[in-house]
Amino acid sequence: MRVKESAVKKALRALMGSEIRIRMEAAEGELPVGASRIGGAPDGPAGFAWPYYEIEDEEGAFSVPLAFLGQFDLAEAAPLDEAGLLPKEGLLSFWYELQTCPMGFGPADLGAARAFLFPAGEALTRMEAPEDLPEECRIGACRVAMTKEVSLPAFPDFPIPDDWEEELAASVYERSRELLGYDEDLWGFNTKLLGYPDTITDPMEWVCEAVSRDVSLYDEGEDEALFDLSEDLLEEIDAGCEDWVLLFQLGTVEERDFDLEFGSCGHLYFWIRRQDLAAGRFDRVQAVLQSRD
Repeated sequence: MRVKESAVKKALRALMGSEIRIRMEAAEGELPVGASRIGGAPDGPAGFAWPYYEIEDEEGAFSVPLAFLGQFDLAEAAPLDEAGLLPKEGLLSFWYELQTCPMGFGPADLGAARAFLFPAGEALTRMEAPEDLPEECRIGACRVAMTKEVSLPAFPDFPIPDDWEEELAASVYERSRELLGYDEDLWGFNTKLLGYPDTITDPMEWVCEAVSRDVSLYDEGEDEALFDLSEDLLEEIDAGCEDWVLLFQLGTVEERDFDLEFGSCGHLYFWIRRQDLAAGRFDRVQAVLQSRD
């Protein structure tokens, strides 16, 4: 006999939070400078240079421009931020290296995802993309609508209680989430600020904490990497997992003739330590990419 749906719903209610869900549609005409958007041309203050990411391979080191993902007017988001985690104002801008799409499993990936906060009141201008940014990395402009919605952990993130001896079926779990107001994101369209991530494979907090401590999970994978780490470091990584919160999750973008998809129905997740978020240290974000393939 499997765990009953009523028990799952009770456990989920205790974990229920909120998120700022972002829905997008192709923009008609130019969006105002400083307006929230996915894609299009970014806005930045005087002196802000288009960010680049340095890649090293067998032929040497070279730099590639990051793609602009989107920007959000935090004064617009503030009334929807139930936990008060985000700054109350300013323009928060997200960037990522779309040519190679690093997975975020090693220290070399840290510069592939960037976030910048431009203070409110700072004069902004529309930026032009550098010539070496490929067309396929230029996301079409989408206007966005933000709403506060229920947030619940995905099945891989659910802390199964110790007294649940029977196997918990994923189908029961997803049905319970749906009854509580959260639909399963099978096709990778959910885009959001804050809340629980729509995790596809494994929880990402351990990856973020390990990579921040100069641990690479690329050569052997997370399970094999454990054997090369001291018990003290493993304990520190486990303890540090509690600090990480989801800052931004970007799903599939469909804009007229432009489609951006992260693997098969995947997402790109920006993470930040809670204390760094409170201090406005957006230079310390990390990104992880997950997909269903």
